[in-house]
Amino acid sequence: MNIIDLDTKEGLTLTEYELKASIVQLFENTDKFNPFYMSGVIDDGTMNIRFIVISNLRHNIETITGLKAEVLAKMKEEEYYEKVDFLGKEFLWKGRLVKNKAYGRVDFVVNEVKSL
Repeated sequence: MNIIDLDTKEGLTLTEYELKASIVQLFENTDKFNPFYMSGVIDDGTMNIRFIVISNLRHNIETITGLKAEVLAKMKEEEYYEKVDFLGKEFLWKGRLVKNKAYGRVDFVVNEVKSL
């Protein structure tokens, strides 16, 4: 399945989808009360979709960054962007679609990320 197919879905779905896609943008986490999530934009070559990783976070972030959580926790923000180079790398993303009512778009809520 590709993002164009996902984008045509309506509302909230409980169906889990798999996408082979690359991270093209990562958003800074500004929520100081919930620092344990990652969000950005992935692209599969047909179009892009916003994603958010919440569940299995430790495993998924270690998969994406290639670094252990303990190492990441000790890094300063400048170091993180210098040492972690995952933009453009392709991963297998598993998750479900959620209609973001505030912005009127479909977001991909990721449950699992696997390296290819």
